[in-house]
Amino acid sequence: MKTQLKESDKTTTSLKSEHTELRNRKLNIFEIKSVVDLSLMEVNTNFTRVWNEKIEQDKKKIRFLGALQVSIVAKYGLDLKDLQVKFNEEKKS
Repeated sequence: MKTQLKESDKTTTSLKSEHTELRNRKLNIFEIKSVVDLSLMEVNTNFTRVWNEKIEQDKKKIRFLGALQVSIVAKYGLDLKDLQVKFNEEKKS
């Protein structure tokens, strides 16, 4: 029982130390954006476009091989950042 109590005290001390460290840790913030949106759906997708072309220029044959990969994150919903509200003074109810 004493052994279990000592192990429990060690665990508690370790957790308190970790908790204190995490609460006092500074964050490296590099960008803050103001976002006001109501996203109904977010879609993560990507596509790859591949080229394999032969070009003849100045009597030289050139072969172009290439690939382009594009990642897209699309949000479908309402952007409320530019929302304007107009109050009708006659109808205050």
